[in-house]
Amino acid sequence: MPQHRHCLRSRSLGALLAFTGFVGFIGASVLVCGSPLLAREPLVIRVTPAIAQPPAFVTVRTDVEADDDNRSLEVSAEGVDFFTSSRLPLEGSKSTRFNEFHFDNLPAGTYKVTVVLMGSQGARASATKSVVVGIPEDTSGGADTP
Repeated sequence: MPQHRHCLRSRSLGALLAFTGFVGFIGASVLVCGSPLLAREPLVIRVTPAIAQPPAFVTVRTDVEADDDNRSLEVSAEGVDFFTSSRLPLEGSKSTRFNEFHFDNLPAGTYKVTVVLMGSQGARASATKSVVVGIPEDTSGGADTP
């Protein structure tokens, strides 16, 4: 019986070593080849709320990857009858990673909120989110649905 227990331990240890080697191989492959899961986007935005009552207070939060070429953030909210924008100068990789912008008193409408990360050669990245203030306009051609 004692020999049987030893054999089970050996198999468990062998399986553990094989698994550890496999995980190490995968980890090394990811580091050498790169992985989209580990890659950071140069610009990520979050716009809240996505739906609001007029006049709306909308918050735009940005997450900017540090880079020496970062020059400015341009944030805009564009609707059919309304436009507003803001610009924040950046100091390359020394700039704050997280920034927050506010658009207050947005009237009813559907807005495209766009953030553009500018570099020395122009736009480096952009992101857009939609915001609906009030009841969205009927785009079905005017037909009433019971």
